[in-house]
Amino acid sequence: MTGLIGLAICMTLAGVAVWFLSTSARRAHRMLTVLGNATQVAHPEYRMRLQPPDGVFSLTLPLSFERQSSGDSNGRQEVVENALGDLTVVPSFPSTDMTGYLREFAGGKGVDPVVREAAEREVRGLGKAVRATALVELTRPLAEPELVEEMKPYGFGPQDMDKYFFMSSAVPAVAKPVFWSALGGCAERGLGDCDERSATKQFQQWVGSLADDDRHNLRRLGLDLKVLRDAAADGHVYGFVVNWMTREDLLGLLGKPDVRNVYVVEAVPHSDRVPH
Repeated sequence: MTGLIGLAICMTLAGVAVWFLSTSARRAHRMLTVLGNATQVAHPEYRMRLQPPDGVFSLTLPLSFERQSSGDSNGRQEVVENALGDLTVVPSFPSTDMTGYLREFAGGKGVDPVVREAAEREVRGLGKAVRATALVELTRPLAEPELVEEMKPYGFGPQDMDKYFFMSSAVPAVAKPVFWSALGGCAERGLGDCDERSATKQFQQWVGSLADDDRHNLRRLGLDLKVLRDAAADGHVYGFVVNWMTREDLLGLLGKPDVRNVYVVEAVPHSDRVPH
């Protein structure tokens, strides 16, 4: 009898251990999917690479980041949630040269000849041997296939996964448009069976995974769940970020009828840049 009781206890403990490990794995995956991506969405000024969360009760999600405006500013941050799923450590990122442009973002607001002429003057003043990072506003919201077709020479072919899209016009409450980065692909973003070629579909899948219970954590990261859902339902691109652009590339973009404005965030000598 004692042996049977001992066996039952061992089986119970084994079952509890399996349940606990399974639950921990699901928690870690959901943290990566929800909070990892939310951190990137809240900070368009940066390119982020997400790592799997670690921990038992409290989970820590490490991420590496660099400014959109250069490839030599690597840093690391952590997102931490407690056993109840509440954020206890919210990463902080300093403003960059792009932050001010994001506050003025006017994607989807039509053609403004004065704005376009000013942008063209600035671009023509760049040296021939520079490579630039630019924030591009569109005159109207575009579906991704239409955008990819029109901008194909500038890094938006079907094989390009490092797309940095703005999925809304400026959001007054946070002074930034809704953003999505496809950098790293579906697996790194925690999105199973997602469309590697479509940043828009990835964004929509991510928003679809969010629950009302995520509202508090999203708010702590500076995001509004309703705004995200509205942007996902809209499903159009209002602008994007491009890197490693020549002066001729930027002039070509300004010549596109659907481009409203090109903000040059940074322009540096060719030898100082690493393509992204």
